[in-house]
Amino acid sequence: MSVGESTSASTSASPTGAGPRPGREAARGGAGVLDWVLLALAACAVGALVALRLLVVGSFVQMYRDFGSPESLPVVTRVVVTPWATIVATLVVAVLSLVGVGVRAATGARIGTAMSIVAVVVGVASIAAVVWGLYAPIFELAGRIR
Repeated sequence: MSVGESTSASTSASPTGAGPRPGREAARGGAGVLDWVLLALAACAVGALVALRLLVVGSFVQMYRDFGSPESLPVVTRVVVTPWATIVATLVVAVLSLVGVGVRAATGARIGTAMSIVAVVVGVASIAAVVWGLYAPIFELAGRIR
């Protein structure tokens, strides 16, 4: 190569000559490993929410019938045992994660990864809220025994 020639290879190589320089060129690609891991985590959260609803919530509802009227239960428990709460949480997690990966894959925008992160956080928080809501009457009853 002569002194006057310039090639794009010389601008995209790293200073060590080991390969492409990390930067905007590498970030513009589609969905990366992180996006697919976040999608898998969101799918696990959706599966856990559905499993809790189908396998666990029903037995707690039967147990709480012995506690008296539903109004005597804590608010978080009343919300958790309604079917719409699980449906809403599951849809929010699923839609956020799928749209996030779709945006990242189509445009490469980092907002897609951010949406997937929010989906996982909402999923984990929803699982924690379900567990807390199911056990809240038991904790409240135990607090009165002292």
